[in-house]
Amino acid sequence: MSDATPVTLRRDLRYACPDGAVEVMARLGVDANSDYFTDQSWEHTHPYTEDRHAHLPAYLVLLADGELSDEGKRALGSFVFHSLEDAYRFIAPTDETWQFAQGTIRLTLLTLWRDRSIHGWEFLYWACWDRQIEELHEDPDEWFMLTRVLRLEQQFDLSTLITEP
Repeated sequence: MSDATPVTLRRDLRYACPDGAVEVMARLGVDANSDYFTDQSWEHTHPYTEDRHAHLPAYLVLLADGELSDEGKRALGSFVFHSLEDAYRFIAPTDETWQFAQGTIRLTLLTLWRDRSIHGWEFLYWACWDRQIEELHEDPDEWFMLTRVLRLEQQFDLSTLITEP
């Protein structure tokens, strides 16, 4: 862990919650009364999240639809971030779909960025904002694939999501 100066999230940034996930899953036709939404692991254990990258198109349709509550949008954003990370891991850089996938990932992140007051916490989490950028080069296995995109590209001014201590 880094000895960087701690940062404080803006007060309006919140975590995704099971209630939002229930709303998203209901919109996808999944039984909202299942046991998958009873604990903190809801974003990892639901069958709909196992092959998350395969479900990205359905998530993107919901994202474009925009008819979710803020909690639903937060949960959907969590699913989308997980799906994008999985997509990076499952598509080899030599694969002919690599350029298309990278473009899709960036476009999706930019779409989420437009609603950063909803998805801000996810941006900071996946960017590993609590770590020094130099650590990215020292131990790349400790980082998400999305971290590089979020930390090294100019489109995402993550500093707007924090307040100085």
